[in-house]
Amino acid sequence: MPRMIFVSAGLALALILAVAVYYIDRQSPVDAQTQEAFEQNALEATLNLQEQLTLDIDSSQLAEERARAESEEGLKFFGLCNAWIEFHQNHPDESSLANRERACGDYRTFLETGEAPQPTADPGG
Repeated sequence: MPRMIFVSAGLALALILAVAVYYIDRQSPVDAQTQEAFEQNALEATLNLQEQLTLDIDSSQLAEERARAESEEGLKFFGLCNAWIEFHQNHPDESSLANRERACGDYRTFLETGEAPQPTADPGG
């Protein structure tokens, strides 16, 4: 949810900037060089803002995923994924592959969303 706020704010700011450029363009005639410089500055400002928002979102998402990975539930999902990787290496078949993919997919889902799917059974019992 916080990521959507950053993205929405960035898009709103870019829209406001575009409207301002349009409005200023219609209000006073300027030479082509000045207009081009203004448009270039507006574009650079928008790109810089979008880049900063992306960095903020990436940092925030990374921190959230790290916290989930280090949580008790995250460690449980990691353990199941790792156990199925080892089990599949020692007993490669379609069933162990499917369980490995499900367990590791559950771990990735938990890291990305924080939602805990029903865990895959532990191959060790």
